[in-house]
Amino acid sequence: MRTKLLCLLLSVIGLCSYSSTSAPKHPQTSNATPRKSLVVFFSWGGNTRAVAEKISYLTGAEGFELKLAVPYTTDRDEIEEIAKREVRDKYKPELASLPQNIEQYDVIYIGSPCWFNTLAPPVRTFLSTVDLSGKKIVPFMTHGGSRMGQSVQTIRRLATKANVTEGLAIRESNASNADNEILAWLKKHNLIK
Repeated sequence: MRTKLLCLLLSVIGLCSYSSTSAPKHPQTSNATPRKSLVVFFSWGGNTRAVAEKISYLTGAEGFELKLAVPYTTDRDEIEEIAKREVRDKYKPELASLPQNIEQYDVIYIGSPCWFNTLAPPVRTFLSTVDLSGKKIVPFMTHGGSRMGQSVQTIRRLATKANVTEGLAIRESNASNADNEILAWLKKHNLIK
């Protein structure tokens, strides 16, 4: 019953626009002092956004979508060529904005589509720009078959003073229906009870 209710709520939320500054506030169920958390993500086709919204909802974390100063094309063939080149060159595209007051967050969920076995370039820009020293970084990826690829290793190289946890990989075709998988992963890593 609870799972059906959660799916219904998430469906309704999916029809609403997702605020790039905050998500619905839902208290974490924990006996420990609650940690303030933030979900930072880049989504080209909407799959990573769907997972980010669910993580935000389940954890009570605020949300921030990384957007480019000059947006990517919406053409799938073109974006593949652009992504391949930018990943190969370790390019860091300019972002339209960054989350404010990053120092107030203890846990930062970082989401990206897996592009050519690693993070999408906008996430690389974020990790290279913001000081994440002492933060708990919780990566999640949407993918077409490559799972996390080399993303966790890349995050560890770019955020050397952060504590980077094991990541969550969600197949892009399952992004809208991954509620149970996300919930189990959050519980397994003591991110919710």
